[in-house]
Amino acid sequence: MELIDYYELSKKGKGDILINCTPLGMNPDLDILPIERDIIANFSIVYDLIYNPKETILMKWAKQFNIPSYNGMAMLVYQAIKAQEVWNGTNLDIKLADKIIEILNKDVLKM
Repeated sequence: MELIDYYELSKKGKGDILINCTPLGMNPDLDILPIERDIIANFSIVYDLIYNPKETILMKWAKQFNIPSYNGMAMLVYQAIKAQEVWNGTNLDIKLADKIIEILNKDVLKM
């Protein structure tokens, strides 16, 4: 496995998974993006670890190329559950994450 940053990406421009772990594209700066649109076409999956908005421009571009894309909501929820366990010395059912994500997507984040 080889990991490259955005600077190297413009040179290589091809890989299996593209992960945006920057705040670029997050609300309110939705139009600031880390890469050019056409680079996405060279990947199989796009993960944009942003959760607000629910569907980023990066994810919309992936959809245009029929590439599956995922946002950062699950990571945020799993982090919160783990923090709760660490800070309170508890063990929570991991299925709780799915329920929280469903509620957030359905009722809270209508963006």
